[in-house]
Amino acid sequence: MRRLEGKVAVVIGAESATGRQLVDTFTGEGAHVVGVEADRTSEEHFAEVFAQVAADHGRVDVLGHALRAPEVSDASADEWDHTMAVNVTSAFLAMKYAVPLMCRVGGSIVNVSAVGSARDVAGAASMAALNHLTRVTAAEYAPQQIRVNAVLADRFATAEGVANAALFLAGDGADFVTGVELVVGGVL
Repeated sequence: MRRLEGKVAVVIGAESATGRQLVDTFTGEGAHVVGVEADRTSEEHFAEVFAQVAADHGRVDVLGHALRAPEVSDASADEWDHTMAVNVTSAFLAMKYAVPLMCRVGGSIVNVSAVGSARDVAGAASMAALNHLTRVTAAEYAPQQIRVNAVLADRFATAEGVANAALFLAGDGADFVTGVELVVGGVL
């Protein structure tokens, strides 16, 4: 049996290489996947996305969020704001709107982040913020059987390796795993 058979998954950041791999992996394991671009970071956008998912499916079982890799070396204030919005604000808003749809039956949230040094201060700060957001949200929603974990990719990690780790955390085999930062790639 496929590990996500019959589950509804939403993947934020589906346009990135890791996001596309999450979509393919979750779909291959039987989930119905809704892919969402991370660059649209307004609250109205996320409210609309999850209202449509609720109307179409009535629930969310898995939420995946793929980190956007930082690309700048000297961040301007605008680049800082954009990186934080895509990597942190989008994760916050996705969780805000997914959690009510998960509270009925539980669910799994997997945030894809990174470990090691980033090439810029905005990327490093956004990774730290996303990792802490993951831990705090895991503690807050554990009583509702909502598991919140992070996959931390190092520079040697492949999109497939990250997606396989996310699949483990999203599936029922990790039903008592929450607040974990699972490092993928082999080198710290």
